[in-house]
Amino acid sequence: MLVDIRRNLHKVAAGAIVGLLVLAFASWGIGDYITGFSQISVASIDGKNITGQAYARARQLQEQRYRNQLGDNYQAGMLDQPMLKMALVQELINEYLRVTDAKKSGYRISPEELTRTITDIEVFQGPNGFDRQQYKDLLRRQGLSIGGFERDLAESIVTDQVRTGLSTSSIVPPSEVAQLLKLQGQQRDVRFLLLPNDTFANQVEVDDQAIETFYDEHIDQFQTTEQVSIQFLELVLDDFAAEINIDDQILERLYSEQESEFLTPEKRRASHLLIAIPDDADDATVNAALVKITILKEQLDDGASFSELAKLNSEDLGSALKGGDLGLFGHGIMDPAFETAAFSQPLNDVSEPVRSAFGYHLIKVTEIEAKRLQPLSEVKEEISLRYRREQAESAFFTATEALQDIVYEQPDSLQPAADEFDLVIQQSELFPRSGGTGITATNEVIEQAFSNDVLQEGQNSSVINIGNSRSVVLRITEHQPAAAKPLTEVAASIREILLAQATSEAVKTRGAGLVETLAQGESVADDLTDLSVQWQDRTALSRNQPGLPAPMVAELFRMPVSESPPTYQGMALDNGDYVVFAVTKLYDESLPATDDERLQLQLNLERLRGDIAFIGYLKNLRESVDIKIYPENI
Repeated sequence: MLVDIRRNLHKVAAGAIVGLLVLAFASWGIGDYITGFSQISVASIDGKNITGQAYARARQLQEQRYRNQLGDNYQAGMLDQPMLKMALVQELINEYLRVTDAKKSGYRISPEELTRTITDIEVFQGPNGFDRQQYKDLLRRQGLSIGGFERDLAESIVTDQVRTGLSTSSIVPPSEVAQLLKLQGQQRDVRFLLLPNDTFANQVEVDDQAIETFYDEHIDQFQTTEQVSIQFLELVLDDFAAEINIDDQILERLYSEQESEFLTPEKRRASHLLIAIPDDADDATVNAALVKITILKEQLDDGASFSELAKLNSEDLGSALKGGDLGLFGHGIMDPAFETAAFSQPLNDVSEPVRSAFGYHLIKVTEIEAKRLQPLSEVKEEISLRYRREQAESAFFTATEALQDIVYEQPDSLQPAADEFDLVIQQSELFPRSGGTGITATNEVIEQAFSNDVLQEGQNSSVINIGNSRSVVLRITEHQPAAAKPLTEVAASIREILLAQATSEAVKTRGAGLVETLAQGESVADDLTDLSVQWQDRTALSRNQPGLPAPMVAELFRMPVSESPPTYQGMALDNGDYVVFAVTKLYDESLPATDDERLQLQLNLERLRGDIAFIGYLKNLRESVDIKIYPENI
């Protein structure tokens, strides 16, 4: 039991934990350095604002996810579409509503449970299990506070509990599984006539006047891409770090000041034997558990094997299989009463019965890892790196502020700033709003380069913080506005567009006419003499039949069966072809399935219903509050 709780808060929380870590560690330090959003809101919920800073941070996370997923196919600016921006705001609103409702509904995670969850996260593990110093250092180095991380993690787990609750309440009876298998196993005889699009290509023409008219009406589709080139200055944190030196005197002082960070607290390895007591146990149940644990203690005092007794009697099944072994643990991990006993118990002695929130324990400490202060020689490099980093950051941000002042006071040139900081003015190639390469692939640089002050007014940009380690200022050196391409350049592509449209319309008209003729009970044989097409038949067609267009198959299994006379329908396919078809016979047979396959299908249906329930849950939450969105701030 203790092991199970220590290893798993709830299995359903695992996804939330991993997701939160991916987001947190993908955006190390970004949130603290976003400026200019403190008084801006992108949305409000019953008067409570979602700030521009929260949106900007979420935008960075979204961008990082896309970079990870798309790799080299990612293009800067691809997330600037209004639809994607609005979707991100909607997700922030949904997340706020979920967290708020979960708290109102009484979903909670105790500090002890949160601690146990964190101590199982892989990136916080050292050689001997959870390493609190590694945990603190990792969060600190990446600009994440412990309090903020733990709050976000707790909220993520709680909201995941809500979704899991909705999923587990969606029950699908076996009868519905049987009905679905019957539908999936159904087969049909079909008859169809395929009219290829290219058969009609020689029946249509496009004249020059049509091309010119299309060009005039769709001139926006035939524009050259607007492009700019920039010159820029760049401050790089690593350049400042390279200039920082540290001597032995400073090292010794820092080691003394930070000694607690290099102290590894005592850890203990223990085995236990648990007689569990339910939360609602009466006195008789508690006394019975005490009697049982006392008898087991007497057996141990008489020389019985702790490991064997634990395997046979312990009600903590997770550790019982290992003879009661719980592994190494430090302070703040186990139940307080259990921890107090374990850390006061002599090595290899068996404790008296210990009462915890889970029941009565017998505890045997099998290993003591004494607290240890790492010597300066072991941590010298870490202290040096940290010191140089801190000093470099201080100098870097001081320089960044000074750079901002200079480019603001002298907005018509980067040369004064270059002279002040002994920097080289760098030049980019032309790039569009979708971004270029190197620094011009960065969203912040693209946004500034195409901003009104920089592009239209010809001013220097403000300082752009790229992550926490680079600061850039820029100005435009060349601007190539978007312009209409000449008709002669695009006439051929317009002709292809118009030919495709005319051909598609011709095949649709011909196909619809055939359906109308067939609906009147007449033959279409004479109508097909100019086309090299024939009726085709498929017997016992299944839903996953290969070789036929998926939209056509889907429609065939939706339409009614009419054997004599058949009911014909027609549809245009994505490739421009047109198909006329009818269902002539139905075979009602269930799809064969093993018990395991039926169970998996049932679980999939329940998961689907859970997702639908969750969508309805979000809809109800949104309808119960006053939501305002401010598109101008997105």
